[in-house]
Amino acid sequence: MKDRAIDEFESMFRNSVVPPVIIDQVPIDDVLLVASFSSVNGHALKVAMEVARRHSAKVRIVFPLIEPHEDLVDETVQAGAELERLAGILNEAGMPHQTHIERGEPEVVLDRICKEKRPDLVIVPSPIIPHSSLKRMKVLCAATEYLLIDADVPTMLIKNDRVPAAGVFAKVLMMFNGVAKDIRGFSLVFSLVDAGGSLKVLNILDQDVFDEEHEAMSKTTEMATQQASEAIQKTRRESLEKIVKKLKEVVTDRPYDVTGEFYAADPIEKTRSMIVGDYHSLLVVRPPDGRRHALASLAFSLAHEIDEVPVLALQSKDVVDPKSS
Repeated sequence: MKDRAIDEFESMFRNSVVPPVIIDQVPIDDVLLVASFSSVNGHALKVAMEVARRHSAKVRIVFPLIEPHEDLVDETVQAGAELERLAGILNEAGMPHQTHIERGEPEVVLDRICKEKRPDLVIVPSPIIPHSSLKRMKVLCAATEYLLIDADVPTMLIKNDRVPAAGVFAKVLMMFNGVAKDIRGFSLVFSLVDAGGSLKVLNILDQDVFDEEHEAMSKTTEMATQQASEAIQKTRRESLEKIVKKLKEVVTDRPYDVTGEFYAADPIEKTRSMIVGDYHSLLVVRPPDGRRHALASLAFSLAHEIDEVPVLALQSKDVVDPKSS
């Protein structure tokens, strides 16, 4: 009975995961830096410059400010001075760029800019600003939350300067909790990883995700919890193996090491231990787009709770539609 139940689920899985996996380099022509009064503003710019230098891209810097009132009379002057400082760094490096201040609610401003300009990558500094006013914190927190949850663009969150800008893409850890047909953002990550670097694809099955998958499975087949766990873990491993195999096939032109690991564990603690223990330089998470509640919550938690390295949150424009493949 156990083998029959597992075979039934595996057959259902195989029939639903048939499209080809397409992974290729994508052009990165426009990098948007969301400037602020953050103490890591300069380091975020260095990361943006590193990406722009490698891909011959333009750097666009926007400084969102909420509408002026008596508590923010000096904000425009200070923001202008910060933009001038950042522009000076870009001028010295001879890199094409644009800088401007935008007034309004941060999420509204960024929504308009992202839809109009369609940047290939957005970089935002940490919303934690030492000795900052509550209103300044509100602006950047709102901007960060919008970019991580609602923006239709990949967003990199820079929390500190522990990882040198030149080394951010040297040893990448990518959280992948989907199946082989759901390869969100692999093309972008493939384009960013350093030649000679490494990419580890990590699949972690935590209790919330298991509960959702078990519930969905129980609607189509009768299976005990232990049997379901074995079936889900097996299909997860198979899916991960497919992705790693495909990545190894396509990295021959830009050789770097590709591996995959699966764990049934607490995702936050396991991810943190792997970042610290293996000295990873960047964490990539699936987009918190609400398409599946548990996975969305997991990605959002990882983006906020992992402080050791920059976090790149991939968004829905990176979805590869199997029907168009």
